[in-house]
Order: sequence, then structure tokens, then C-alpha cells
Amino acid sequence: MDIIERLEHPKTLDDLMVSVDDAIAEIKRLRALTAWRPISEAPKDGNPIILGYSDFGGLSSAEGYWMGDPKRNYWGETGWFESSEEVFHTHPSSPTHYMPLPEPPGQGE
Repeated sequence: MDIIERLEHPKTLDDLMVSVDDAIAEIKRLRALTAWRPISEAPKDGNPIILGYSDFGGLSSAEGYWMGDPKRNYWGETGWFESSEEVFHTHPSSPTHYMPLPEPPGQGE
């Protein structure tokens, strides 16, 4: 039985209290997964992440990745790059935060 079912159909008050504690722990876990983190903590392994920017008086985000090989881009630089079909012409960027990409949907979702 999942947390929601246990909250909707508790057998005892103790079961309800345990379910509430489990639900709080799950909410905290999910918040941590979807919270913006400082770019200094971002993985530099080349895998895609969500880059966050606070520039031009607003906020924006884009999928991007760390490019560690300057020979792989037009600019000859290492750094953060936004994902694009134009990999060799994408400009380096200066994000302030990042967030991991969510897991892709499972079959039937």
C-alpha cells in the first residue's frame, strides 16, 4: 500500500501517524530533487541538466551540459553550454543554478 492509500484508509490512529511521518519524509525528498542548486555544485560529466539563469532582469532556464573539451565547440572554450542541435555553434553560458533532469516517464505513464 502506498503512502496516499495509507493516509486515505488508516486502520488505526498509530497507522495514520506513521503514514503522516512517511508522507512528510517523501515531500522533503521530492523537494530536494526539484530544488535549484548552486551551479558550483553541478556535475561536470557532460550529461544534460537544467541550467538556471538570473539575467536581463528576469529568470530563465534551459537544458544544458558541461563541455570539458574545447575542441568540441566553435568557441574553443570549456564551460556550460545550452543543449542545441547546433552543438558546434552554441555559445558558452553563465548559469547561476542548476537542477537535475527528472527521470523519463515509465512505460504506461
